[in-house]
Amino acid sequence: PVNLYGILKLAGEQVVSTGCEKYYNIRVSGLFGKTGSRAKNGMNFPYIIKKNLEKSSITDHLEPVEVVADQLVNIGYTSDLANAVVKMMNKERKDLYGIYHLVNKGECTWYEVASEIADILGYSKDKVIPITTDDFYTNLKRPKDTSLNIYKVENLFDINIPHWRDALKRFFEEIA
Repeated sequence: PVNLYGILKLAGEQVVSTGCEKYYNIRVSGLFGKTGSRAKNGMNFPYIIKKNLEKSSITDHLEPVEVVADQLVNIGYTSDLANAVVKMMNKERKDLYGIYHLVNKGECTWYEVASEIADILGYSKDKVIPITTDDFYTNLKRPKDTSLNIYKVENLFDINIPHWRDALKRFFEEIA
């Protein structure tokens, strides 16, 4: 881990794995869903990008929406992930305890996600401008690759998790 957040997450995982014989530790990333995040006043990344694109369009303001383009991530639609967790818990075999990655299929950058949102909502992708992590996070160390591999959860539990682009389309249909 490159920052305190990552160190604390790892420490929590170690406490669970040493203190519990049977556990599911499900790692998620880039969560988004209809309800949004309480910590972000009901917002999440797609809501924030949508709001910024709308603001830019309504005011006919030429200020671009700047988004980090050099971090490899995964995003997770809460509806898809909740369905996957239900399938995991309903699996006949109960010996599959451990750590699992659970996100929508496909790696992406935040810039790619924002560009896809612009496309889905009918805005010009030119409004979305790529920037570097260093441009955005001046004092915080961030890893360049936080992508998660879902091969294990898909194969052990026979789950087909949709691609992130499909998940974004369904999300915007849900909130329309």
